[in-house]
Amino acid sequence: MSILSTFLGPLSQRALNPKYAPLSTGSDCRVRLLYDSSEEHLGLETSLSDLLRSHREDGESIFVFESESHEVFLIFTVCAHAETTQSVDAALRMCQTFMDDSRQRQASVLYKTAKTDLDRRAEKTILAVIARYDVELAKALGIPSARQQQITQTVQICKTTARRTARFGTDLVSMSELPVFFFPTICIVVALLLVIVIIFTSLKEPHHPQNIFRSWKAYDTRDSIGPEYQLSVYGSNATAWTSSDIYKNNDWALRLDDQALIPMHLFTPSEQRYQTWISAHYPSISALVKDRKHLNGTWLSSPAVDNVMVDELFHFSHCVLAVRRYIDARESRKHVCGRDIDKDHVRHCLDALDWWAFPDERKTNIENFERPFGWRTKVCFD
Repeated sequence: MSILSTFLGPLSQRALNPKYAPLSTGSDCRVRLLYDSSEEHLGLETSLSDLLRSHREDGESIFVFESESHEVFLIFTVCAHAETTQSVDAALRMCQTFMDDSRQRQASVLYKTAKTDLDRRAEKTILAVIARYDVELAKALGIPSARQQQITQTVQICKTTARRTARFGTDLVSMSELPVFFFPTICIVVALLLVIVIIFTSLKEPHHPQNIFRSWKAYDTRDSIGPEYQLSVYGSNATAWTSSDIYKNNDWALRLDDQALIPMHLFTPSEQRYQTWISAHYPSISALVKDRKHLNGTWLSSPAVDNVMVDELFHFSHCVLAVRRYIDARESRKHVCGRDIDKDHVRHCLDALDWWAFPDERKTNIENFERPFGWRTKVCFD
């Protein structure tokens, strides 16, 4: 909380008041996730409400995202010892109101998660601080420098896009001063260009255009051999993905621990042995994969996606595999998914294993009870 008080200023009573800002009835908005401190949901597209529900119980969560209006924002969430009646939906509306008001630099809100919003049984009160992205703030919150550079590049692109949009609007107004005969000429030229583009596109991509799946790289894979892209599959893009030539023209295997769909030729006997063990020990996961729910847009859009039953050891099992994949990929300079060579992800897993192996701030024994888990399908491909 000292970081918040230093860089975001004191949290005003106005910010924590449920009546702060008009709570509009706007629907959820899609965002492009640029940074996720837990590395659990990093992908091409998600929703703002998903970010508010994705808080880590063992500490703070930090998300950086690009909005539909091409602005970059940062959300910091932490458990709070306070009472509130506000729901995630109320917090969502407050964040949307803040994002629409360019005069504000940051705002905060308390909200209570429902029992299915976190991977625990009890409700939690969360304090969320949303701010317009700032380099100094990113440094203070410990966002890795490599990610800061990537985010800064995105911010510059967003600003350039905004300037071009504003300039284009001005140009349209100034065109009213042009001679009347100039407009038919423009229309003819534009029409001819459109025809050329349509013909070229239809010849080049007769079926499903694949560029939509290669529009953004989740991880830097320049120094390693392997799939270049990692795409998160949601209800909104599941049908497009399974209808694409990339998916239909390749054979795939599924890593159950991180829900990653990978090319079959990269599925090693060692990896298969671990995945067979996971399938046998977690019937709920085995069942949903058997029913192909992991690629079903309706299921991926339903509350059931956050209620797949596992146990406490599931995450630790994943982290053992994540460390193993990182070592193998670094030694061979060959990866299966971009996330396999990401230092931030393996550091997160080492922290989790450290907490498990050296119990200083918890009970010695971990009760291995069942709990709901949020399934996140992703696919690694070229």
